[in-house]
Amino acid sequence: MINARIATIISTLIMTTIVYAGEAAELTREEKITAAAIKHRLQLDFDGSTFSGPAWDRLVAEGVAAQFFLIGEEHGIAENPVLIAQLFSKLSTHGYSKLAIEISPTMAWLQEESLYYESMKHDGTLPIVGVNTFLPPDGHGEVGEIELMRSSDSEKVQQVRNVELFREAHWEEGAARLSMLQKVARERKNTFDALMEAAKACSLGTMSHSLYDVGGDYRRNM
Repeated sequence: MINARIATIISTLIMTTIVYAGEAAELTREEKITAAAIKHRLQLDFDGSTFSGPAWDRLVAEGVAAQFFLIGEEHGIAENPVLIAQLFSKLSTHGYSKLAIEISPTMAWLQEESLYYESMKHDGTLPIVGVNTFLPPDGHGEVGEIELMRSSDSEKVQQVRNVELFREAHWEEGAARLSMLQKVARERKNTFDALMEAAKACSLGTMSHSLYDVGGDYRRNM
């Protein structure tokens, strides 16, 4: 069952009228609202993927009977997007077709750019090798199933040897570039230029380990 705080918030949203009766005069406005919300809250169940329970049924029923549905959500609750998505999906069969979301200017810009990028990827105006799935209407260029290519053991061994030879051939130059990369990282400057220069004489592994020495290993289990 979803925690009592979320259930309280949701039940507050769906109450069209809150009647105050018999409260002590010393209660503040916030205390009155909290007390009324607790008194009239409804249980909302969430099994990890689907919402149900009296609060869910009330939300759907109120949404069906209305033209607009406004949700004021508390930040930092992971279930909020899931709840809104399921409500919109449920109410879309009852005439709901538009969804308006209040977001920051930065997020609005990022979403606009993302939609623009995805639209170009979808209609083929932005060809991306390995990602673009657009096919012309006439089927030109359509291919069948492509067999997955994997390197043989000998090719893998040869590639490892190539990296070792590269390191040996650029040892002195690579050491100087790695030292500069570490210096830039320690001074908290932009490491991009230093990485581009180091890549001319260093392998990805040596650059990674040099940065590990400066800042520590990245904790992948975080």
